[in-house]
Amino acid sequence: MTHYIDEILNTAPCGFLSFTDDGTIVMVNATLLELLGQELDELWGKKIELILPIASRIFYQTHFFPLLKMHGKAEEIYFSLKSKQGNHIPVLVNGMRREKAGSFINECIFIPIHQRIQYEDEILKAKKVAEAATIAQKQADKALYCAKEQGRNQSVIFSY
Repeated sequence: MTHYIDEILNTAPCGFLSFTDDGTIVMVNATLLELLGQELDELWGKKIELILPIASRIFYQTHFFPLLKMHGKAEEIYFSLKSKQGNHIPVLVNGMRREKAGSFINECIFIPIHQRIQYEDEILKAKKVAEAATIAQKQADKALYCAKEQGRNQSVIFSY
């Protein structure tokens, strides 16, 4: 059964990480290792701050971890992780805190959102194009209406 759970965890499409209250990483799945460009021995037993860029580290210390401790969970938090190469990786984080043998373990799921950001940018660009087309159509409709009204208001003089 344990082998089956490990297989599911390591082939999941999202990263998974467990850490103690002092920030020591005690479990990380293959997906997160691949995302970060790290090997297991580079993270196992190290501090979670190692994979957090400065802004995320500050947010982790002042908001995310206190929220986990206070409520036992933190859901849909935008974060950035830092790869081994120093790249920032935008992720959506869901965290949960549970007690195990008298101490607490904090578990987080990291869902990469770089594709989502790309899609949102494309959607915003398409929306701007659609808005510009709508404005242009309204202007054209108004110009046509004005031209028709102007034609109706002009009197036509027939000469025989």
